[in-house]
Parts: sequence; structure tokens; C-alpha cells
Amino acid sequence: MEFQSCFPIWDRLDTEQQARILGSLVSHRVKKGTVIHNGSMDCTGLLLIKSGQLRVYILSDEGREITLYRLFELDMCLFSASCMLRSIQFDVTIAAEKDTEFWVVPTEVYKGILEESAPAANYTNELMASRFSDVMWLMEQIMWKSMDRRVAAFLLEESAIEGVYGRVSGGVYKDFAISVSMGVASTQEAGCDYDSLFRCADQALYVVKHSGKKGYYNYYHKENAIDAATSAVSPIDAEGKEESE
Repeated sequence: MEFQSCFPIWDRLDTEQQARILGSLVSHRVKKGTVIHNGSMDCTGLLLIKSGQLRVYILSDEGREITLYRLFELDMCLFSASCMLRSIQFDVTIAAEKDTEFWVVPTEVYKGILEESAPAANYTNELMASRFSDVMWLMEQIMWKSMDRRVAAFLLEESAIEGVYGRVSGGVYKDFAISVSMGVASTQEAGCDYDSLFRCADQALYVVKHSGKKGYYNYYHKENAIDAATSAVSPIDAEGKEESE
């Protein structure tokens, strides 16, 4: 697989621009877990994925992560060259979720081509709009969707990524479902430190399991809350002929 056949606007660049890209192009192969781009500390360049899988996420000061989107074969990442995009006011981290091969076009080279080539500029704008659409969809999920819907969407996305839609049993392909038990604790009820949140979320998880699993429960501070809360567990719907815990 060659870069020329994978870069979407290759045929719309002139010969000199193509030569500049090929002369500066760098190929990388990284192992699962490798951090490729680390926010404002790096300006890696434009990434084009040859094979594998990358995750793009933001990291809070407390160490919490939010996945913005994932990159797969033939996907391109522009945020890894965010230093040439002055309007970008947030930092992203990019890490390999699987062993990955990718090409890097250095930032200076691609920025120069953007200033000369209308097709390159238009493609970059389309790519930027697509990534921001992914981010806005994520914000919608976080702000407006209920916990059970968010969990269901997450499981469907993960199953689609891994190609896990069912399993073979006795030569017959059968549907299956995944059940989820979840305890939730908020800083308002449980406190701000990690140990308190973890302990209270674990108590809430006990409530779900005590009620028969397949649901989630939000911890609240009240005497005998664990004994009285079983009826308050919210179900997480799951469909399928077979069930896997």
C-alpha cells in the first residue's frame, strides 16, 4: 500500500507539491499503548493511518479522559498538526489502541501546500468539519442522553469496532446480549476525592447486584440507603437469545 493511493487529493496536487510531500514523508510503526501525540507538547504533523487503530482523547487536570473519536485504516488526523491551526484552543492526546502503521506529513510541508492549493485547503476544511461533528455528537451524548442510553451506545460502538455481533454455537450464528451492572457516584453526594467516589460507587453497584443485576443506581447519602434503594435501580435494556455477563 502506497501513500499516493491513500491520500484522497493526491491527483489534485501538482507535481512539485507531490514531490515535496514524498520527500518529507515519514513512515512509523508503533505498538499498542504508544502515545503518538501529546497535546501542546507536540506538533506531530498530518497523520494518515495505513493499518491499526488510534484513539483521540482529551485529558483533564485530574487525569480523567474523554474519547473524542477513533481513527482506522485510511483515516486522517488533522489535530496532530494543531499548531498550524490557530483557532484550535484545546489539546488532544493520540494513542495507539492496536499495533499501528501510519505516515506523517510534517506540519511545515502541509501548511505550505495549504497556502498554495485550493483542493488541499478545501479538503482540510471538510476534514475539520467532520471531526467537529464527531465532537458535537459526543457532547450531545454526555449532556442530553440518559446513562442507560449512553451505555448502550458505547456497547454498540465497541461491538461494531471489534466486529462482535454474535457468536457461533453448534454451527449456527446466534445473537447475544451483554448485560451491564453499574454503580454511579457524584461529587455532590460522595465527595471530591477518588477514594470516596470509588467507595460510594461500589456501594451503589452492590445495590444493583442485590436487585438482580442489569441496571444502574446513583449513590445518595442517606441512612439505610442501600437497603431501601433496590426498587430505585434503573434497568438497562438488553436484547438477544443468549446473554453474556
